Amino acid sequence: MSRASRRVGLLGLVVAATAAALGAPLVATASASAASEPGPEVNVAGRARVGADVRVDAAGLPAGSLATVVVCGNGGRRGTLDCSVASTVEVGVTDEGTFSIPLRLDAPPMPCPCVVMVSGATQTPVLRPIKLIGHPVDRSAKQRSAVRDGAADIVVTSARLEQASSLGPWFGVPGQVTMLLNLVNNGNRAAVPRLDIGWGASADEATRWVGIPPAPLLEPRQSTTIEVPVSFDPLGNGEQVVAGSVRADGNESTFETGVTVRPWGLFALGLLLVLLVALLLLARVVRRQRSREDRSHDPPAEGVLGVLMGEM
Repeated sequence: MSRASRRVGLLGLVVAATAAALGAPLVATASASAASEPGPEVNVAGRARVGADVRVDAAGLPAGSLATVVVCGNGGRRGTLDCSVASTVEVGVTDEGTFSIPLRLDAPPMPCPCVVMVSGATQTPVLRPIKLIGHPVDRSAKQRSAVRDGAADIVVTSARLEQASSLGPWFGVPGQVTMLLNLVNNGNRAAVPRLDIGWGASADEATRWVGIPPAPLLEPRQSTTIEVPVSFDPLGNGEQVVAGSVRADGNESTFETGVTVRPWGLFALGLLLVLLVALLLLARVVRRQRSREDRSHDPPAEGVLGVLMGEM
């Protein structure tokens, strides 16, 4: 090899090394920025009845793209074959990468587990589980969704209601209770539990949603207690059931508990009013009867006039 060739080869190596040295930080910076970019986020109620309307909120989507939103059975494993295509909604993503739209939960062709699927705006569809009340559930599919390695498994160990010591509910004032929810992470990864809680006359009708305080991050084997205030309607009477679910990493734990609400004060006032009206009616009848008896004991007017004239 000639000296000129060796110089050309050496110069090539220097140029290549310099390019690699300059390119590596650029690649690392690009990878770090890509990793720091948040992925798409879709929020939807955890449970709702078939035929109800729920709001679907999304963020982190490509601006100006077109998203398709639909409810699906079978976990959406086969795509649109599992979905209620007739109720599909298309929505444009804003410049901020968000959208918010109502979705009607028509019954999908396959049984639950059910999901709300957002597709079109991303390379892979985004799935969010939803408990579709009134739709059949494939129990075998539930068993297949066992806890995966490296996933969080947050379960509800107890759920109870504590009533406030107040006379307000006795007289129809909206009753308020505090739900004490005990959670434990039996999985292998830390996660923030997502809670959906509602109340109603039964577990299937617990669709009056409750505002939930932020839940803490739960490390593996860590437990916590979350206090959730629940307000019932005024003039409530009967059993009020509070039910919901806790989800993390695709695993779900459900719970339900109830409390009896009775406006005893209103019942007592109503009974007292009925007794008072009955006493007034009875007193009126007695007065009329006495008035009739008094008139029956009075002497006839003709007899009184005859006695008076005879004395004259």
